[in-house]
Amino acid sequence: MTINVKTSGSSLPVDNEDLGIVFNSHFLVADPHPLFAQALCSLLRKYGAQNVQCVDEYADIVRLGKNQPGTILIFNMSTPGAKGVLGLDRILRNFKAKSVIVVLEHEDIALENFCLERGVAGIISMLYTPEQIRAVVTAVMLGEVNSPTRTNPLKEGDDDRARLYRQISTLSPKETLVFTHLREGCLNKQIAHRLELSEATIKYHVGNILRKLKCHSRTQAAVIANRHGF
Repeated sequence: MTINVKTSGSSLPVDNEDLGIVFNSHFLVADPHPLFAQALCSLLRKYGAQNVQCVDEYADIVRLGKNQPGTILIFNMSTPGAKGVLGLDRILRNFKAKSVIVVLEHEDIALENFCLERGVAGIISMLYTPEQIRAVVTAVMLGEVNSPTRTNPLKEGDDDRARLYRQISTLSPKETLVFTHLREGCLNKQIAHRLELSEATIKYHVGNILRKLKCHSRTQAAVIANRHGF
């Protein structure tokens, strides 16, 4: 039997012969939905994974990633502390994972494209069957080459979201930190106190954030941050 699934390529047929692959890598599953995360871990173990860990906090990904650089990370961007694409971007920059597979809670073609463009190896939907999930993981384990070619047409609003995702990904680590405080409506003085930086430095970072996101005010930036879960 052959099935087609979303991977880093447009679609990859996976035959039964490939599904017998022995998963001897370390898997780290980061997802805030206990039932789905447990089912995913059980599925990985069922098909031969020898080392599977499940976490539900972004801080645990960072902590474990420092000690296990060969990890295959299966990551939901709604994991507490991740702050959406900001968390994914930090992982791809700093976390020496062997591969990153992203879990999406609903269809978002713009977000899928962004993930693949940034170097994500595969996409798993929470609506996938166990067989489809297994096929995605197998494709990643077999080293499918990243090629973010899409056949699905963009929906209304996808272009704007794709542009926003790319703009956010240009924020530097310090700008990212400041951005997360902007969503709370903090003043420059408050952010400076929290981050132990000068108020002038915060003002500089805020200016860069507004310019990169093409926002007219910090309020507009805060609305964007909250609307998209950053």
